[in-house]
Amino acid sequence: KRGHLFKVDGTDGSLFHVGATGQRAIVALAFRPTDGTLWGWGVDKGLVTINKTSGAATLIKKNDKDVEGMAWNNTGTLLYLAQGRTLYVYNPANGKITKVADKLPGYVEALEMRPDGLLVLGVHGKTTLFAYNPLTKKVITAENIAGLPYNDIEGISWPVCIP
Repeated sequence: KRGHLFKVDGTDGSLFHVGATGQRAIVALAFRPTDGTLWGWGVDKGLVTINKTSGAATLIKKNDKDVEGMAWNNTGTLLYLAQGRTLYVYNPANGKITKVADKLPGYVEALEMRPDGLLVLGVHGKTTLFAYNPLTKKVITAENIAGLPYNDIEGISWPVCIP
């Protein structure tokens, strides 16, 4: 169901319906590391927070960008947003979205922050993951994941242990 929130059981992969977000579709998700809140990007709406119990979304920042990847920095102070080959950052302290770079290594559909502060980029139609430094605006390394039965990474999650 488009626009609905589901939970996945980490043991057996079972899906549990949480509820409707009230959005036509949510195309990117990111957990804020400082408080565990769930953030998303609503198609034709913008940045939302999503209630993890009900699924209901609350609009935080109206914007019509076609964001497909989102990732918080490790301190939860900046939210990176990917639209095509362009990287933006949302600063919740001032409510502004600012362009960081516009020459990413392809059409980014998946974005995640590594513990070392580098972003992991998944690019449309590729099995290569890129480590990208958002401060220097440079690709640090690229790694092809051989032997995959697919060629289009749509999402990435970096496992983090939360005490």
